[in-house]
Amino acid sequence: MKQNQYIVALELGSSKIVGVVAEKLPGGQVTVTNVYQEQMSNCVHYGIVQNIENVKGAVTRIIKAIETFVDGSVTSVYVGLAGRSLHNHLVEVERSVDSTRAITQDAVNGLMAEAKRTMVRNHEVIGASVVSFSVDGIETRTPVGQMGSRIKATINLIVAKSRVKGNMDHALSYGAGSNKSYLITAMAMGNHLLSKDELELGCLLVDIGAETTTLSFYRNSALQLLTTLPMGGHNITRDIAVGMNVVEETAEKIKKTINGPLDANATNPGDVIEGVKSSEATNFIIARTDEIINNIGQQITDAGIDSANINSIVLAGGAALMPGLVQRLEDNFKAKTRLASMPATITLRSHAFNKPEFVQAAALVAEAAAQIGDGSCIERNVFETPEFVATEPVREEKPEPKAEDEDDGLRRKKQPSWKDRMLDKLRNLFTEEIDDSMN
Repeated sequence: MKQNQYIVALELGSSKIVGVVAEKLPGGQVTVTNVYQEQMSNCVHYGIVQNIENVKGAVTRIIKAIETFVDGSVTSVYVGLAGRSLHNHLVEVERSVDSTRAITQDAVNGLMAEAKRTMVRNHEVIGASVVSFSVDGIETRTPVGQMGSRIKATINLIVAKSRVKGNMDHALSYGAGSNKSYLITAMAMGNHLLSKDELELGCLLVDIGAETTTLSFYRNSALQLLTTLPMGGHNITRDIAVGMNVVEETAEKIKKTINGPLDANATNPGDVIEGVKSSEATNFIIARTDEIINNIGQQITDAGIDSANINSIVLAGGAALMPGLVQRLEDNFKAKTRLASMPATITLRSHAFNKPEFVQAAALVAEAAAQIGDGSCIERNVFETPEFVATEPVREEKPEPKAEDEDDGLRRKKQPSWKDRMLDKLRNLFTEEIDDSMN
């Protein structure tokens, strides 16, 4: 009987490391069984691991907690890649094919392999996504099976600075980490957080983290743009800290406490939080948020994407929950905007896991489940029970009777009955009478 599979996924962010363990049933259902989180600071900067030992320690604790939970050993992990240097690089490759035969999957795979060999200065190719195919100049989504003499592919290579993977390799170069598979977080989110209609009609996925904001634009069910801005929720916190002369912990509390910071009508100018007027802190929040939104618009323009093609926006990340942000994006881009929710392909064992800060890690789990095949990230402990050996029942041998016991038994068997005893008495009486008559 086919056994359940286990998936372990890690998301390494600027402010936290999240580890997720999930169970995949033989029927394909995937359930997140537990989530672990280690708060971090100054260890991962813009997606690059800076303090290798601290990250290694945090990941080790997460792995050990997972092993205790499942009563087994973590043998492999899926790790998300993200960060400032990640972006798409568009390439086109084409080749001649035999016009008398249908185009095969091998021919398509050859084009992908050729595209991935493209050298991108100071960057490493970590993934690829097809934008479109054409056969003899006619665009198509499914070239396999078609007839033609020339096939062309437009492909988005996903590239990053070599340090992104290099430093992560060092931080995970132990135990289960030595057997790891990398997933591009933004692409996993696009595959599993967006609906088919959103992917087809034009959707901008905005992931606002602590230090970066990652943009992914999909249209015609293909990734058209992936880029990262070096700014996020932590920039807002620092602006409040510097502008109001408070420490960052206090600034973070102020940012999260203000009622409707992006809505001037919702903020009471007289409110004071941690000694700071909410109206003054709101000015910093609005200024930085608008800067992030303006930069998003500039990236869209620079990529040659018509804003009219943005049919919807999906917002994710820790800063996504800022009250009023959804409406502000909707007003700026004139596109329906919603918060990202958990992937539809997975279930959660506990409602406690249904939190916005775990959405990225859940998307990694969903992508890992689609790629894992027959493998498993965990080897469960097996306890062998002693083998039962059937034996003949022991028969108790009775000791042979002793000689006196045999005599006693014979005596008991020869005991006269009452009739015999009566006859004996009559005989004796008759004998005595005869003896007396003779005397």
